[in-house]
Amino acid sequence: MVLSGAMATDLADAGWLLGLGVAGTVIGDHVLYLLGIAGGERVLTLYCRWTVGSQRCITDARAYFERWGGFTIVIGRFVTGVRLFASALAGAGGIAYPRFLLFDVVGALVWTGLFVSLGYWLGERAARLLERYGPVILVIGLGIVVAGVAVLVYRVIKRRRHSPATMPRPRTT
Repeated sequence: MVLSGAMATDLADAGWLLGLGVAGTVIGDHVLYLLGIAGGERVLTLYCRWTVGSQRCITDARAYFERWGGFTIVIGRFVTGVRLFASALAGAGGIAYPRFLLFDVVGALVWTGLFVSLGYWLGERAARLLERYGPVILVIGLGIVVAGVAVLVYRVIKRRRHSPATMPRPRTT
């Protein structure tokens, strides 16, 4: 979104990018929402396994959705691990479709609008900023990588303490 915003030549282009970005985001989220409805508990468990979560992750994810509801979809748009699964978890967690649609569109508008605007505003300035502050940006990037590794190590330790998330057994009739 940032790159596409940087390539926009005028506000009309940026507006088109915003509209197309929101449409693509909402369509993709609907596919995931439907998968969440169909997969239910399995989607939640898969999320906890992929994010190196423990068995407690399932309980925590449910509690988070119960507490924040639809705002999870808006907030989750800005958190990489959550963004991938927020819509599926909403379907698995039983957020009603009209509520999901409202928060999904709002989240898509805010997320897409922010990053397209950022790219449009930076545009040619980005190259100049990289030339001038390249070493500082590199140090910040390395700091982010180190922080990410630290979080992963913490999650692995937590997973060992609480045991990995397990898939529910299919019901037999």
